[in-house]
Order: sequence, then C-alpha cells, then structure tokens
Amino acid sequence: MIFNVRASIFKDPQYYINSKPKLSCSNSPPTEIKIDKNNSRIIAVGDIHGDFHTLLHALYKAKVINKNSEWIGGATIVIQLGDQLDKGGRGSISVDHTNDSVEELKIIEFLHNLHFQALANGGGVYSLIGNHELMNIMGDFRYVSPLHIDGFGGYEQRKELFKPGGALAVKLACNTNGIMKIGDWIFVHAGLLPEHIENFTLGNINKIVRDILLGKTNMNNIGPEIYDLMFNQNSLFWNRYYTIDTNPEKCKILNKTLNILNIGKTGGMVVGHTPQKHITSGCNNKLWMADVGMSSAFGSKNNNSDRVEILEIINNGKIINVI
Repeated sequence: MIFNVRASIFKDPQYYINSKPKLSCSNSPPTEIKIDKNNSRIIAVGDIHGDFHTLLHALYKAKVINKNSEWIGGATIVIQLGDQLDKGGRGSISVDHTNDSVEELKIIEFLHNLHFQALANGGGVYSLIGNHELMNIMGDFRYVSPLHIDGFGGYEQRKELFKPGGALAVKLACNTNGIMKIGDWIFVHAGLLPEHIENFTLGNINKIVRDILLGKTNMNNIGPEIYDLMFNQNSLFWNRYYTIDTNPEKCKILNKTLNILNIGKTGGMVVGHTPQKHITSGCNNKLWMADVGMSSAFGSKNNNSDRVEILEIINNGKIINVI
C-alpha cells in the first residue's frame, strides 16, 4: 500500500544540526490522561524500529489515518510504546528496501505532527521512550543501520544530535514520556515493577527521563537508585520479567504493581520490548504484550500487512481487540 505524506512536515537533519535547542520543555505530554470509561478508544502500537511504512500501515489499519496520512481517528488516543529508532544490527535478517536514510526522523516528526491533528479532534498521539532511544542517547549505535548513520551526517554527527542536551534528545524529551497512565491502563516500554514505584511516582519517573534527555543530569553522578530505574536489566525500559514465561507468581507481582497505582478492575498494563508472534495477553487479560516485531529490522515480510498488529482498548478495557 502506498501512502501520501505531506513533505512539508519533515525537517532535514541539517536543521537540527544547525539548531541550538532550548534545554527546557514548555509543553511536555501529560503523565496521566483521564478518559470517559464508557466511551473511549485507545490504540497501542508496538516497537517500530525505524520502519516508517510499517508505522503508517499500523495507523491505517487502526483507522486513525487515511491514505493521505491525515488524522481520521476522532477522539481516539494512540500510544506508541517506544523503540522508534534502530533498524539495523540484527545480522542478515535485517532488510531495508526503502533506501530512506532519514526514516527514523520521519517517524519522530510524523507522530509529533499527527498529535496536533488528533488534539484538534479530541484525540491524541503519544510516544514512549524505549531502551533503543536510551541507547542512542548514550551513544550506543550497535543497532543503527549504516544507512541511518549516513542520514544524520555520520557517526559523530548522530552522536552530537542524540547526546543529552543534543537537538534530537531535546525533541524526544519534550514530546515523549517514560510511562503513561490512560484511564486505568499503564503503558510502558518493558514493564513496571513494584520496585520502580517504591520511591518514585509516575510523574517523578517522567521528570527523571526528561532531565536526562535535556542534559540536566550529571550522568557521571546519577546514583544507584536512578541508574537502576533507567539503565539496568531490571529497569522499566529493559526488563523482560512479565513477557518471558508469564506465570502465576509473575501475575501476583503485576497485580501488586497495579494495586499500588489504584488501577481499576478493567485496567491493566501494556508493554512492548519483547517480540511475540502475535499480540498476546496474560494474567487474565491484565497484561498485554504488543511488540510483534513489525519492522523489517526483523526480516523480510510477505506483504504490507504481514506482522502488523495493534491493540485496541475500548471503554477502559471493557472490550479489547487485536487488530
């Protein structure tokens, strides 16, 4: 399927290379969104990994954009679960037939532009930070395709743009969250555990993420508590606790987490990060795993719709569909 996208919404990487970003956010996205629990629609989109066409196809399949890539979703709230970056680094399975060296930047800018179209209609388009965004912030480009390195003017230029306080790090800081609560649903890249919210509120977590991206945090002296929250293997951006071998003990931990956050009976948690064959649920539908490896970073596809799945949550979870 061919989508038309208005070229004027995209900025050339040179724009960001030449810019001097303001190291603050005047209008960052909210941590929590209240919804009409009897008349609402949420669409969750899993990891994109640099595949702009797959993102468009997912949004079209969710009936929130048309073939001209314009918002038609009304009051629908879309949330993308992170990992918008990094289309390479997976050996021979990674393919890229687009020859589009700025595809990642298009994803970031398109979702930002679509958000304002959605807001005008009572909806919204929100993005989360994933571990691959954090890897780029820290200068770890192992999973960046060579084409996308070139698209940003080479390794050093990409590093400059994504470093804490760099132009694209600031753009991410001001337009994404680490975690969101929409109605009675928690959306997070890898998974939220009780230990993450023993000493931090969801708002605290988003401020910590934002300050790191803005370059306000001394990364040489962040302390073990924040390091564990952000960067270790059990962090909310990296852990696979719920998504590998989901079992009753893990469901107890999930329910403990949800109870701490006063999540209602029809609510739950939606995560990405760990690819599944299909969008999968666990813990009596309190847990939904929405990463299905949609990107061509995970190999060739048979057709446009191959592997593209999204999660639809109607009326705060009274109805849940895999589309």
